[in-house]
Amino acid sequence: MLTRCVVLCAALWLVISGSSHATNQGYDVITAKVGDSAELLVINLADRSSHWYVVGGDGGNRMLGSDLAGFQFIAELAANSDYQYLAVISVGEGHPLLEIIDLRLLLEQGVYQALHELNPYPGDFELQGWQGHTLEFASTAELDYDGSARSSSSEPLTEAIQYQFDVVSGRLSQRP
Repeated sequence: MLTRCVVLCAALWLVISGSSHATNQGYDVITAKVGDSAELLVINLADRSSHWYVVGGDGGNRMLGSDLAGFQFIAELAANSDYQYLAVISVGEGHPLLEIIDLRLLLEQGVYQALHELNPYPGDFELQGWQGHTLEFASTAELDYDGSARSSSSEPLTEAIQYQFDVVSGRLSQRP
């Protein structure tokens, strides 16, 4: 219990200092701005568990839950500009999974609901930001989307492909 308290204090320091990612012996902290005065904080512990907190905002500081994403280790978070959607890259055994979740549902009711899931196996992802409700990212996999994106290749590509994914329409396309 004391260890988790120390980790949470260290993570809160990261939020105050403006950092979005920190690694220390025994834990890894990922943060994302999720409101005008709120930060989402995910602490990955050495036992491969992840613990989700919201700090600040109208609801105050509170724990949202543990091990919410598809895989337990959280690698990256990015909220869109109106804080309606959150892109979550989680990793299990070296394999990434990108989920786009309903951020408001998570913050208001503590419910982690994946609206879309993209799986680049055997490739990887790199988040590049949001344009409204369209997520921009690169992947070393050729992706097809039919409700759950899967790689159509058996080997990762040597060069990443630039993609955009419209959360509302569910349309995945390559960017020029």
